[in-house]
Amino acid sequence: MRSLRTTLSGGLLATLLAATATPAFSADSAYDGVTIIRGTVYSVGRADPRGQGLPDDLDSGVFIDANYSSVMLNGGVGAKDFNGHRVVNAYAGFGFGRLIQIQAGYGDRGTLGRVRSDLNLRSVYNFLTQQRQAKRERTLADRITFTYTAERYSDKESEEFDNGTIGVGVLFEGPF
Repeated sequence: MRSLRTTLSGGLLATLLAATATPAFSADSAYDGVTIIRGTVYSVGRADPRGQGLPDDLDSGVFIDANYSSVMLNGGVGAKDFNGHRVVNAYAGFGFGRLIQIQAGYGDRGTLGRVRSDLNLRSVYNFLTQQRQAKRERTLADRITFTYTAERYSDKESEEFDNGTIGVGVLFEGPF
């Protein structure tokens, strides 16, 4: 019993010494060398339903959403109004920054899949040149983002809400 206690104490002491001897891990060190701006895009725009030839043809509408993207993971919420027919969804997925995102979602019309792209010219430039721009130097023009999505609902009753959107947004860095 005493040797087990001594072994555990020695292991705990060695772990504590190793933890204090290694540099502290931070979120910034995990992304050293990454030039993709991680953040949230708030966007508004036009939503066009597929709806032609279906029993309930919908008119084009508007959308508003917020979407966070990191290097590989992303997620968000969005709402659309097709001339009085409203849809609200939440999404989560993976992708390559904001360039291409594959998301699964759930909302008041059931489950859906979505492909999304948020094109920000500053992010594209930073990626191609492998440079980072200091936060204090970014202007509103550096934050303008163009949003494109295509959604498809899995429920047959909701297929008239399958849609494509095009919009404009503003990129805010963080919170992670």
